[in-house]
Amino acid sequence: MMTLNTYVPSKMTSSRHSQTWCNRFIRHLTRKKRRAYRKARFTKSDDDWKNTGLSNRKSRNNAKQPITHMSGTLLQIEDKSKKLFTFVRSRKCDSSGVAPLKRDGANHVDPATNAGKLNDQFSSVFTNEDSSPLPDLGKSPFPDAPQIQVTSNGVLKLMQRPNPHKATGPDSLHNSSGRWPTLLSLP
Repeated sequence: MMTLNTYVPSKMTSSRHSQTWCNRFIRHLTRKKRRAYRKARFTKSDDDWKNTGLSNRKSRNNAKQPITHMSGTLLQIEDKSKKLFTFVRSRKCDSSGVAPLKRDGANHVDPATNAGKLNDQFSSVFTNEDSSPLPDLGKSPFPDAPQIQVTSNGVLKLMQRPNPHKATGPDSLHNSSGRWPTLLSLP
């Protein structure tokens, strides 16, 4: 592994600035926008938040111009090469949400119909069991468990030494959260 790291060249790039249409001016605006946001988040000033909005709009508007210029330039090139298809692929956006589902032989895009179809699919995997009385299996071959005796000393001992690596209980408090002293003071 050390040989691989030593002799194989590699370079980490940020996708924010490695786009083909991202020129020096766009990178400058992006950095300015990020600085304005950090300042506004730190100072929580209304003026700084307004400046952040202005920087966002200016960056967005100026970033559109090289993209449209580049797309026009790539379409005029005789040799439709890898650059054009790389650009087209980078502009693709996946749609979010649920794809149209077939119900009764027809595609439906209505959210209510899709929700009903998904609910039918979900409920179809569960079986409807017979609710008649269960058969009597007779006496169990295993011995019954002994009665559990809970004493106040036993509960106190467990509460004084909680295991911080255990999961939270039904009260959603972690074992190392300091809830035990308040519980121990209860009568």
